[in-house]
Amino acid sequence: MSDISNKVKKRRLSLGLSQEDLAKKLGYKSKTTINKIESGVNDIPRKKIKDFAVALETTPEYFLDYSNSLSSTSSTKDDNHIVEIDSITYEEETLLFYYRKLSQQGQSIAQERMKELTEIKKYVENNN
Repeated sequence: MSDISNKVKKRRLSLGLSQEDLAKKLGYKSKTTINKIESGVNDIPRKKIKDFAVALETTPEYFLDYSNSLSSTSSTKDDNHIVEIDSITYEEETLLFYYRKLSQQGQSIAQERMKELTEIKKYVENNN
């Protein structure tokens, strides 16, 4: 299964859509095309990437930027602690997408500002 296939299926399931629901949103007559895309038999036609992004409430970059995507299980450092990441939300993936566009200096500043935000109580969830 290709990275794009996995992303289509992951996003569809996170939205609680069936293959048939997604097919209807995209104007396909049946779920066959969606099934073939998710199983890696077919790719999303280039001209349909934007339609898939809209139907799956994401951006075209979500499907196209697969060189920087996280594996299903990875780890990251957080204040000298290793945190296991089983899955990330779309919002977290979007933050990571923009973070990776920054220069090293920009990334350092972003990290400082994120840390500053976590020190302001109104921006921190109760469970942190």
